[in-house]
Amino acid sequence: MQALPLLVRGRIRRVRTLLHQDGPRRGALPDVRDLGLRRGHDRPDRGRGRRGRGIAEISPLDGSTIDDAEPLREFWGYGEASFAELVDLCEGCARVAYVDDEAVGMTFAFPWHPVGWIGSVLTLPDHRGHGIGQAVTEAGIEALGTAGCETVKLYATPKAQPLYERIGFTGEAAFTVARGGARRGRDPDVDPLADHLDAAQELDRGVFAADRSAFLASKLERFPDASVAVTTDDGELAGYGIARPGPTVTEIGPVVARGGDANVAQRLVDGLLTRVPDQDVEVTYPREGWAASSSWSCRGFVSIDEPLQMRLGPATEEHRDAIVAAGGQDVG
Repeated sequence: MQALPLLVRGRIRRVRTLLHQDGPRRGALPDVRDLGLRRGHDRPDRGRGRRGRGIAEISPLDGSTIDDAEPLREFWGYGEASFAELVDLCEGCARVAYVDDEAVGMTFAFPWHPVGWIGSVLTLPDHRGHGIGQAVTEAGIEALGTAGCETVKLYATPKAQPLYERIGFTGEAAFTVARGGARRGRDPDVDPLADHLDAAQELDRGVFAADRSAFLASKLERFPDASVAVTTDDGELAGYGIARPGPTVTEIGPVVARGGDANVAQRLVDGLLTRVPDQDVEVTYPREGWAASSSWSCRGFVSIDEPLQMRLGPATEEHRDAIVAAGGQDVG
């Protein structure tokens, strides 16, 4: 991949590289050549005045810039608490783009070691078509490489796939985004996830080949009543699921059934659907997984999108047969 285009000059017509970029400081920088990334260099913070007119500049999206990103948050439809939580989980790797001191583009970038995840790449409508989406994506990738991630993944809609292919991503797996609703019926035999968090984090690491322990713990803390687990007769964790209610839509995921057990998958799905608010429910799952597709389609969920999971860097050993629902398009 070429040097990252982090400054866009002349109303987004011509791109030049920003050599001195703020980034997460975690000691010695790793060798990120396998990602095709250029190492960033520290730059002194020159304050808010560093953004000039007509220039799109990429900065970290963190506690110091989150208020600037309010228009982006509102456009996406994130609640304030959910948005702040996701920014915090990025550990300094998320990025925001400014034009004339206005935040116009962003991406989350989650360091789920050894995998980094790019999610919620957004450019406001009036600024699209000028390379801002690619610029924030590449800046997020570089931040993840600096943080020590060996592989970076994302979901790409068919329209966005050429952009990511230009960056160097390759297709890895087909996913479905489906929408349905809550169900009020017999509550299946499930346990509170809080009783099995450690085991769920271990299972999640094995299935997704990434350490998302902080994400699971954070979601459980926020939504304890919408998080469930299923155990075997001898008390071993057979699966877990988490729902994330939002202002207008509840996102279900991750949901994992050990070994792709269809019975466990259905208990988890029903347990979650009886616990979520009475609003639209959205789920992202791998098309190759029978347990996943059957669990959602037979409950009236209808496909609304078919993103492709793409990868930059070495392959990882995911067990997609066990994925009843991924964490969502923003977190993977």
